[in-house]
Amino acid sequence: MKNLSINFCLLFLLLVFSLGVEGQSVVPTIGVPTFVSDVEMGEGSLLLLGEAAERGLTENEGFRIVDRRRLDAVFMAREEVRHEDYLASDRESIAALGADYLLVGRILSRKLAPRQSTSPDGLPTKTVSLRYQLKLSLLDVRTGQLMKAETSHLEGFLSTQVGEPEMDAPLESLIAQVERKAAAQLSKKVRRFVLRTFQGGMQVVDILHESRNKINEVLVATTMPNFSGQELKIYFNEYYVISGDTLARPIVLAEARIQRQEDRLLECKILKGSTQLYDAREEGHVLYAVPGDQKSHWLMKMMFLGLVD
Repeated sequence: MKNLSINFCLLFLLLVFSLGVEGQSVVPTIGVPTFVSDVEMGEGSLLLLGEAAERGLTENEGFRIVDRRRLDAVFMAREEVRHEDYLASDRESIAALGADYLLVGRILSRKLAPRQSTSPDGLPTKTVSLRYQLKLSLLDVRTGQLMKAETSHLEGFLSTQVGEPEMDAPLESLIAQVERKAAAQLSKKVRRFVLRTFQGGMQVVDILHESRNKINEVLVATTMPNFSGQELKIYFNEYYVISGDTLARPIVLAEARIQRQEDRLLECKILKGSTQLYDAREEGHVLYAVPGDQKSHWLMKMMFLGLVD
């Protein structure tokens, strides 16, 4: 019966994790090359977007990042760099910099609309609107595979009229302000994009042994390719909706020790919290796990901040 259960879980994993991603037992290090653009843009505008992306990744003790100047140097000699080509021949050089993943951004369109007009009360006004369409892609340096891609939009807007300081400012200054407003939106978008990609690195997929309202052994599936830890913490997510955003807070239930590992299936004995685990299962909660020995529970910390759902 136990072998049948494991075989079923293997089939289940092939279906589920073929859509999933690979995580790590420590905070991943991500490289963010300077963004590229399909339309004419100044280098300063591209650097502004790249810096915003890095802030989103490192905020609240998040991911580690690679020095962008060193990363860009790897690609400097190449005449043309496309998203799908980033890891074609430079994988070892990128890995040597410490990058586990690459977050690459491509600007697909940029619509800038400065206008001068008259307000309803007859005062001269200036407005500047900006809209970006961009594509974010996350690449696994180890495998060279595209993990996830997403198209998104950024917008910035500024309006000023006679009597306000910005009215006498040159157009370039107004455009720079609008670009900063649009870039500020990117930080949150990037953080959510990456964290959603890493969500669900470990999940309880079967109960191997239970008795007297206690769960004693579980089967955990992991997307972590080289996981070598011995203990896990098992939790479920408690969800809230605040201002239209879904926030997830992890509730730790139990501690477990790995008894046997077969590829990415971990047979675990519950050391503490077997009753709480049973109750959570009966209430229909999906159970996840994180390595018990990692120094910073970065995934749980980010989930508490409501960045994954």
